Amino acid sequence: MAETWSGKSVLIVDDSAIVRDNLANLFGQLGMRIAGTATDGVEALAKAAAVNPDFISLDIIMPEMDGIECYRALVKRGTTAKIFFASSLAVEPRVTQSFSPEIPPEVFLAKPLTRESVTACLRYFESIQAPPLAAIPAAGLES
Repeated sequence: MAETWSGKSVLIVDDSAIVRDNLANLFGQLGMRIAGTATDGVEALAKAAAVNPDFISLDIIMPEMDGIECYRALVKRGTTAKIFFASSLAVEPRVTQSFSPEIPPEVFLAKPLTRESVTACLRYFESIQAPPLAAIPAAGLES
């Protein structure tokens, strides 16, 4: 039986070409389709509007616009994509807690991502009814 994310599209946003390649390989192994890649949040906003992905994988620390700023801009735009973070900062409880309840801790994945961590995050998205991140009010999140 195929997983519900099989065939779904993902936009990969990371300033490291090696990480983008590794994530593309991992998502491909999970049956996901790579909708595109971006090197920072500014590029990600344009690509997300162009390709309308089902999922977006964001690094946190990037030039031009970091992942948190990009997330907020995507939410403000009303994205329906399910967004998660792939970052070495995800192992820092002070980081994940500082963004709660704006961003659920379940969507922070520590690099290097594993098949198990990504699958757990995708199952988290399955377990909630509403579009998980777009449903969070954007009040006070001016860009």
